[in-house]
Amino acid sequence: SYSDTIKIYNCWTFNLALELNLKIGKIQDFIWMNNDDYYLASCTNSGALCIWNAYTGQKMAEYIEKALNLRKISSNFFNNNHRIYALDNLNILRIFSFN
Repeated sequence: SYSDTIKIYNCWTFNLALELNLKIGKIQDFIWMNNDDYYLASCTNSGALCIWNAYTGQKMAEYIEKALNLRKISSNFFNNNHRIYALDNLNILRIFSFN
């Protein structure tokens, strides 16, 4: 089952390093951002797309459209601009841009 928490573990000690709590729906997918090891993106079944700092746990950006059910995400980095591609439950591709 899906959760509202992303847990990041230390790969050397296997200890829990960080928990990212969304509290807006269940997480459907998350990815490490292309070209940047510090950030990851997550999407939920309640229309939330978030960018996280994976070292501090700080939410860097958030987009919420409650009518959406985001299922899958992918990212691309081009000309100093991150793009996130999100597929919703109607198979419509949505494009988000972050600097």
